[in-house]
Amino acid sequence: MYSCWSLTLDLVATHLERDGVAYNRIHNTTAPAERRRLVERFAVDPQTSVLLVTIGAGAFRLDLSCARCVFILEPQWSLVVEREAVARVVGLGKAPESVKVVKYVVKGTVEESWVERRGSWE
Repeated sequence: MYSCWSLTLDLVATHLERDGVAYNRIHNTTAPAERRRLVERFAVDPQTSVLLVTIGAGAFRLDLSCARCVFILEPQWSLVVEREAVARVVGLGKAPESVKVVKYVVKGTVEESWVERRGSWE
């Protein structure tokens, strides 16, 4: 799950904890060695089904190809950053269609009007 905002991930984490869902979390201040350790644990631990990542941390130099689904909680104004974050999940040798990508757009917001003008975030 990607978000631009740590506070948004805090809210998601609160609900995951309430429901007993194990998760790992990576944000911009997580040290590179710790990022790798958290991703490795996510890849092998069947109990941990969610990885919360700030989009800045997940967009660059992070191999998330062990994931099968991406949730983008708010669209990025820079589509390059968003595409790079999704590419971290697709990885090398994995068919792009094997990764489900869900992007949330809030109805009645500037995001929705931008999507209507462009046709999509893609």
